[in-house]
Amino acid sequence: QDTWFRRQAHSECEGGVFSTSVGTWKITVIPTAEGGTVSSAQTICYNTQPSALTLSGHVGTVVQWEWSPNGTDNWNAIANTTTTLTGAVMGNLTADCWYRAKVESSNNCSEDYSNAVKITVLAQANAGTISSAQTICYNTQPNNLTLNGHVGTVVRWEWSANGIDNWNAIANTTTTLTSANMGNLTADRWYRVVVKNGATCSEVSSNAIKITVLAQANAGTISSAQTICYNTQPNNLTLNGHVGTVVRWEWSANGIDNWNAIANTTTTLTSANMGNLTADRWYRVVVKNGATCSEVSSNAVKITVLAQANAGTISSAQTICYNTQPNNLTLNGHVGTVVRWEWSPNGTDNWTNIANTTTTLTSAEMGNLTADRWYRVVVKNGASCSEVTGGAVKI
Repeated sequence: QDTWFRRQAHSECEGGVFSTSVGTWKITVIPTAEGGTVSSAQTICYNTQPSALTLSGHVGTVVQWEWSPNGTDNWNAIANTTTTLTGAVMGNLTADCWYRAKVESSNNCSEDYSNAVKITVLAQANAGTISSAQTICYNTQPNNLTLNGHVGTVVRWEWSANGIDNWNAIANTTTTLTSANMGNLTADRWYRVVVKNGATCSEVSSNAIKITVLAQANAGTISSAQTICYNTQPNNLTLNGHVGTVVRWEWSANGIDNWNAIANTTTTLTSANMGNLTADRWYRVVVKNGATCSEVSSNAVKITVLAQANAGTISSAQTICYNTQPNNLTLNGHVGTVVRWEWSPNGTDNWTNIANTTTTLTSAEMGNLTADRWYRVVVKNGASCSEVTGGAVKI
């Protein structure tokens, strides 16, 4: 500590009593430097500035601050002689740093360092990668989505209808978004993850993964029902307005069950595909959109096959007197429509039309006969169908 000294003179003749001081000297003792305490350690976000560091309890003068990447060696001088090291002086940090203050006593008698304070810099957040995009069937659930390679904590998952904006939060902080989380989808969706490293640090978003939802399959419409003659081919059938891929055509004898596959994946079922029909048939198309998606069936179109025409039987042969009228002739057991009656003088050729489309040929229509005649009926079933002729009855 400081000490003062003085020198006084005395005279023996004055009885040994001190006289007035001759002089006074001070010996000043410079205190040993003490580095003091820097408070306090911090944990900060990546690429941000720490809060200011403050030195207290030091003895001496701050001559500089120093930083080190490991707190042990490689100390680098910072030109700051105040007791505060500001965030601006330290700048944005991307790795851990240690800081200390250097203190010297007056006249450079001694020097000392404060404690070293660590600024822990959290790793840069990385939202990682979601793998991978999917294409799914309409109204089904995607497979689970998994986040890999992230750094930090999952804050939430998000979805968007366009992958650009209007992101909607999903309350899930795990690295897996399950099928149940996403539910059955009927339109495309994009999913991403939001991650941050440190409670107050910035959020970062992962890549956005698209779940493509195939359009709902629509088997369309076959046009249109037909009525055809016995043992003939229908016109082509054509599918319109479908969504998806034609898997096959099918036919059934009743339009309800027992559907039989036809190996045709085009939108047209040709006459040749169907062949000559002798009984009613129903036709439909099976469509699906996506290899693993459900099949849907179109309307069933009926091809009505007219019964086979049958000219029936005329009853019966007669023998009559010269120049008299026969009895009425009657047609029985026919299938179809009477087109006309005909007569011939020989029962072989030279058939002459009789304009009668009923099942009875009257005596008056035949008139008085003076020579043998043969009579027959022409029948057909369907306006465009073939005519058939029954047996000829001789009068």
